[in-house]
Amino acid sequence: MKIYLCLWKTYRSNLNLYSSLSLGSKLYIVAINHKSIKMKKFILPLVAGYVSVAAIAGIVVVPFYFNPTTAKLHEAFPAAYYAEPVLWAGFAAGLLQTLLQVIIWDKMNFRSIKDGALNGIWLGAILAGIQSLNEASQYSVFNATGQALTTVIIYIVFTAISGGAIAWAFARGEKK
Repeated sequence: MKIYLCLWKTYRSNLNLYSSLSLGSKLYIVAINHKSIKMKKFILPLVAGYVSVAAIAGIVVVPFYFNPTTAKLHEAFPAAYYAEPVLWAGFAAGLLQTLLQVIIWDKMNFRSIKDGALNGIWLGAILAGIQSLNEASQYSVFNATGQALTTVIIYIVFTAISGGAIAWAFARGEKK
């Protein structure tokens, strides 16, 4: 059996981006229409959705809920929990969640604040449900009823707010 060196080559024409993969004597070509990838239209919704929630999280939720909760867990289990949440990780996770929400909103064509906010409720419930059930299944210190319910409510509020902002931003961007 021979192992062939894979060589990637990228070509650009007026309409398409072509990638070719050489495997020995065979050449495989993949064509992607780069006109269908419109990343610019995601910028305003991503910023609007992220800022709308990050501001509330940074001013209200982190200092008044997450910091005290994490401090109590740190006192009880100092080797397992930080004294305060690791903010860069939390805000990076929020950015990734907002990006996911922007992609879903674009594909489902939510363009009004009402549609964005109402659909943010189910997305928040699903995401928080996944996180809370995973934590409840792995950590004995995780309160599966009280803490999980609080997390679900926070997620629902955040994704409803960001959902409305994202839908508004998409509609605004399409008017231009």
